[in-house]
Amino acid sequence: MDTELVNKITEQVIEALGRQGDTTQPETPLPKTQEPTDSNPSALETRSVSKVFITVDDLRQRLSGTNGGVIELSHNEFLTPAAADLVEAKNLIISKASAPEPQPAEGAMPSQETPGHAYTLRSASGESMAPAITIGLVIDRPGEKVRSVTDSLSNNGIGFSRFDQSSCWMENLRSMCRDVASGGLATGVAVLPYAADAMVLVNKIDGIRAVQGTRVGSVQAGIRHFGANVLILEHAFSTFHEMCTMIRVFTNNRAGVSSGDLLEAIGREERS
Repeated sequence: MDTELVNKITEQVIEALGRQGDTTQPETPLPKTQEPTDSNPSALETRSVSKVFITVDDLRQRLSGTNGGVIELSHNEFLTPAAADLVEAKNLIISKASAPEPQPAEGAMPSQETPGHAYTLRSASGESMAPAITIGLVIDRPGEKVRSVTDSLSNNGIGFSRFDQSSCWMENLRSMCRDVASGGLATGVAVLPYAADAMVLVNKIDGIRAVQGTRVGSVQAGIRHFGANVLILEHAFSTFHEMCTMIRVFTNNRAGVSSGDLLEAIGREERS
């Protein structure tokens, strides 16, 4: 069944349950319906569904990759009733993005202010979570997804020191790495369309050990094996959830380096 059609049906079911005052019913298989048959492609596009519903299985899959029981939801993602029950039972924290700001109409004067995207953080205590750690950040060609990542993490205890003084991402990256190497910052993160160029560049800087964030396991291995202090992410290929999780793991789980032989070999190459 088409994903958009499934989401539409789920939305209608939840609305019906809300009218009945009952949101605790277990999830049931969605009814099979006939695929829409509209010969006009533009008509199908106008019926696109903006809401995406997160089921219990989806939630459990995301929970397996979280740190501290924080679940990241995009602005158009919503929990099904059973998933909401699981959140309450496990006392999870939900961080949900607000909808993107509407783009001004063509020819309209731009606003003098560009407000940030607010996030609503729900915790058991109800208290706001102030940034507890600051890391360096370089971004090249960000979109709404990247801005949502930084806003969400800022509301979950991570502050960012932006390095964007230059229009050149390479200069910004060098500047951040110098602060990391000198001890001014504990770690740094670069979020770029592609990681290969940045990986080659920053690993030439004395004192920098960069790891490419392909998955959570690779980030953890980089910290464990060679004390990685810069994380390079590819926003062209990573999802909102993946980037949030890898940055949080890289920032909060600074485990001790265990691979002394590797660092010794690296040191010999650098001295030669």
